[in-house]
Amino acid sequence: MRSKILRNRHESFVKSPSESRKRNTSWGKVLYLMAIAGLTGYLVQWSYENFMFVTGLGFLEAETTYVEARTPGRIIKFSCQINDTVKVGQPLVILGQAQSATFIGSNGSPYTEQERQIINAESKIKQLQEEIDYKNDEVRKLAREHSRGKKLIAINVITHPELLSIEEKLKNARYEFSILNIQLDAAIKLLKSYKERYNVNAGIGLIAGVRGERVLYAQEDGIVSSIFKERGEVARVGEPVIKIMNQKKVFIRAYFSGSHENSLHKGDKVRVVFANGEKSEGLVRDIHPTAHAEPDEIQKHFGVADRHLIAEIVPAGNETWHRVLETKVKILLPKKWI
Repeated sequence: MRSKILRNRHESFVKSPSESRKRNTSWGKVLYLMAIAGLTGYLVQWSYENFMFVTGLGFLEAETTYVEARTPGRIIKFSCQINDTVKVGQPLVILGQAQSATFIGSNGSPYTEQERQIINAESKIKQLQEEIDYKNDEVRKLAREHSRGKKLIAINVITHPELLSIEEKLKNARYEFSILNIQLDAAIKLLKSYKERYNVNAGIGLIAGVRGERVLYAQEDGIVSSIFKERGEVARVGEPVIKIMNQKKVFIRAYFSGSHENSLHKGDKVRVVFANGEKSEGLVRDIHPTAHAEPDEIQKHFGVADRHLIAEIVPAGNETWHRVLETKVKILLPKKWI
């Protein structure tokens, strides 16, 4: 009886195992956990640095020298530009007489007679070029009108005197166009002669020699970082004209809060963290005896600026910092617990 019941069933004794249902990955939870982990790591690092170190902000600089005028004179030539590498004793600036005839331009800057001639010649060239462009358009229009007039006279739309009038206008326009080109060529040659004569006069100091105090030389090897004057301006006695930075003598000008006065001493070893994340070691070379206001780079827009201590930090040991100058640096000074 049992066997019959089993034979009447149409169900199979062997059943395929049901596939387990896969759970979808919750990306929201993953991102949330990653954010929590990142925030936790940041808080741990921040707590460690603030608990173990005195933090300061610095800027990578180099020792600088200034090329100053030893006698008053008008600058007639620079033999260097910003970012040029210069050597000790290299002539950089040539001064002329301070009493030379000068003129005041529309922007308020002074210039000499020869420079005025060059400016006028350049202005004349620009004016002629504008007139030539205008006259060239006029010639093209008259040429098209003359070509159309020849077709119209063939079908008796215009008269022969009208066509002759168009031809006369075209002839005059072409003549004026050629005259303007001749004037432009002459103006370009005149400008070239002005510039050649000006360059010769400006270079007299290097060719024939001038009084020693009218040639300003580089006092140190380095790179020209700033030029404070322009050609034609008057340099007064002791006034800096050029700033030279010595990349072989770099240091960090670091700012610390005034509350850490007792924690900062000459000779202290510090950790240096550059803007790209690289780390180095440094020594406190000097501490300025007076507190300074917060630097412009980090000064607050609102409220009273904090007073800061300024320290100069140099590389420790034989290490050197060959990096872009004036970049931001973080300074970590270990706290002294005893």
